[in-house]
Amino acid sequence: MELSSNATVAVVRDSGETGAELRKGAVGFFGLLAQSVAGIGPSIAIALILGLVAGTSGPGAWLSWLISTLIVIAVAICISQFARRFVTSGGVYVLNAQGSPGLGLVTAWAALLFSIGSAPILPLAFGIFFVDFLGELGMPGGAATLWLAITACTAGAAYFAWRDLGLSAIVMLVIEVVSLIAIALLMIVVAVNNFDHIIDPAQLSLSGVGIREIAQGVVLSLLAFAAFESALFLGKEASHPLREMSRAITGAVIFCGALFIICTYVMSIGFTALGKDFAASGNPLRDLSAANGVGFLDYLIQPGIIISLFAVTIANLNFSSRLLMTLSREKLLPKLFQHIDPRTQTPSTAIFIVAAIDVIATTIFVLTGIATFDTFGIIGTLSGYWVGLTYLVSCIAMIVYLRRAGELKPWLLVVAAVGTAAFVYFYWVTAVPMPPSPWNIVLYIFFASVVLSLIHWAVLAANRSPTLARFGTSASSQE
Repeated sequence: MELSSNATVAVVRDSGETGAELRKGAVGFFGLLAQSVAGIGPSIAIALILGLVAGTSGPGAWLSWLISTLIVIAVAICISQFARRFVTSGGVYVLNAQGSPGLGLVTAWAALLFSIGSAPILPLAFGIFFVDFLGELGMPGGAATLWLAITACTAGAAYFAWRDLGLSAIVMLVIEVVSLIAIALLMIVVAVNNFDHIIDPAQLSLSGVGIREIAQGVVLSLLAFAAFESALFLGKEASHPLREMSRAITGAVIFCGALFIICTYVMSIGFTALGKDFAASGNPLRDLSAANGVGFLDYLIQPGIIISLFAVTIANLNFSSRLLMTLSREKLLPKLFQHIDPRTQTPSTAIFIVAAIDVIATTIFVLTGIATFDTFGIIGTLSGYWVGLTYLVSCIAMIVYLRRAGELKPWLLVVAAVGTAAFVYFYWVTAVPMPPSPWNIVLYIFFASVVLSLIHWAVLAANRSPTLARFGTSASSQE
């Protein structure tokens, strides 16, 4: 650790540093929590995913969310064993490499594909929701408006990610709080209007729901927690990361999991009272607002979801840029990504390259007419498979690391086994039987990337390449 040129800001250098600096202490616990919560994007999950899980699990949807929350908490505990010991700007791949460089390599493949692959669909969803909301207000939309909205979202998110990490954390936190307050108000209204039915026998008795329906709901709901660990990428810039990091990622999972469970339960009661199918609603929050006499809340909730997508875009730029920077500093990617702006002390080159990828990809989507929620769903599902792989490997890496260190306790072994088994089952249920197109193509791409990462590992190991040994070398055991 050293001081910046003005001797007022503490900074820390990454492994492979060439003179640029990351600002130490730029973000505290609430900033870390905001990063992970924004990475999950609870408002978006409530608007888009809760209904899908309800369609699969029916009255047992709340239980599917409970089980998936417990599974992700198990994964968070595994990751926390590393987060309490090591500080990194590279996220899970650096931590998993402490178990084995090969495990770090596989994780790096998955993390890089996830971060770059999912990046364009976030401003895409922002633009789609924005144009749809303009339609509600009676204003014209069209492809040009969609493109402008997407580009503005990307540019604005890039500005906040570049300008100041602490500022971007505050912006993300405020956005999520405002969005969730509007949704919480709607949940309260629905609960009060249906107070006589708040104890729902159908949901509590899991009426007509079997284990398979619950399991399928869990598979869907696991995707909603993707990027819960994104605060890890801010480790080099956090205050007391060894103490706060595990609290932030676990706290984000618990908070969002509880929110998903409560909202699923209340929204199911609301749709039952209306005699309508929760899963069949194209916009459940809007439908519940109108049916419960608070249609005006839709004019808070829909903008809330839109700006929440803006917050998730910032979160993606934050962790994607630091992932690229760290891979570069471990000499695993070109030096181009190493650059840090000397004034803002953020990885500016990586931020703007990811933003440029977003703009180019979404422009292609708009020009080819595929800027739709179908595209969002396809790429989002593929990205979910990639991030799920990082969680599966994290459970294995924790066992390897703690066993080698002589610190593997029985309860941690059980926790890791639960996380590993859950994600193995996740992939099995998804692939057997193989789904129809385009979902089979999504799976083929995912499995091909896994095979390529394993071949990469095998080739480097067989050749005793020094490249393999560089995975995870940027980790520090000191704050």
